Amino acid sequence: MKTGIYSIFDFKAQTFAQPMFFINDDVAVRALANAVRDKTSYLNAAPADYEMYKLGEFDDVNGTITPDSNMVARCIDLLPVSEKV
Repeated sequence: MKTGIYSIFDFKAQTFAQPMFFINDDVAVRALANAVRDKTSYLNAAPADYEMYKLGEFDDVNGTITPDSNMVARCIDLLPVSEKV
């Protein structure tokens, strides 16, 4: 089975966060949306500063990682319209 490898890019720090693993893009975006909407989350404090990228896929059958580098979601886009600054 292949599992996606995702990371959040911080524009201010110009770095990627520690990778996370999700079954697909939809599940990754759902988890990110929940974090962005959480008022105690650093993602909620400055959502325009962050984007989620898919870095690749891990294949647990043969132990390989296939690289990728696609933007999956912008945090600012996951906030309700009333909360966008």
